[in-house]
Amino acid sequence: MDFPRKQSPFRSSYAYSKLEDREEKTRFLIFKILEQADSQKGSSCLKIRICVLKVEIGKRLRKLKKCISCRYI
Repeated sequence: MDFPRKQSPFRSSYAYSKLEDREEKTRFLIFKILEQADSQKGSSCLKIRICVLKVEIGKRLRKLKKCISCRYI
């Protein structure tokens, strides 16, 4: 005998309004917070890499400017 599968409350965007049980609400909120933390973790590493690249590019441009200005003095 096959029972119809319940749709996961975590799948739909407005699922929080449908939840009535406190325990389910808590699980849903914890799931959402963990999901956000996972997505933010990757972006912070990317931000750090971009900042490091900007610093390196800035240093190279400064060296290039010094080199060019020394030649024409």
